[in-house]
Amino acid sequence: MACQALWRTEPVGALSTEKREFRLVVQGLEKISGGARFLVLRRSTPESPDTLIGSGTKEDLRSAMAAAEQMAERCADLNLLRTRQPS
Repeated sequence: MACQALWRTEPVGALSTEKREFRLVVQGLEKISGGARFLVLRRSTPESPDTLIGSGTKEDLRSAMAAAEQMAERCADLNLLRTRQPS
């Protein structure tokens, strides 16, 4: 990937960033398996809440962050960006 996103720590301990119109969230699973879970969400609008686009698990936080970024890029490349609903 050409540029890495800037990740921030959330109050609940998860890491998150925003890329295009997606919100990426990564949470460590140290107490369960030692891996990390990632979520790719389409950010909310006044008309709709956040929508889960995809998720997965990886062996560590860095791998989960990279996988979330890749998934968001693929969704953008597939034109899974929000489109206006016909009136």
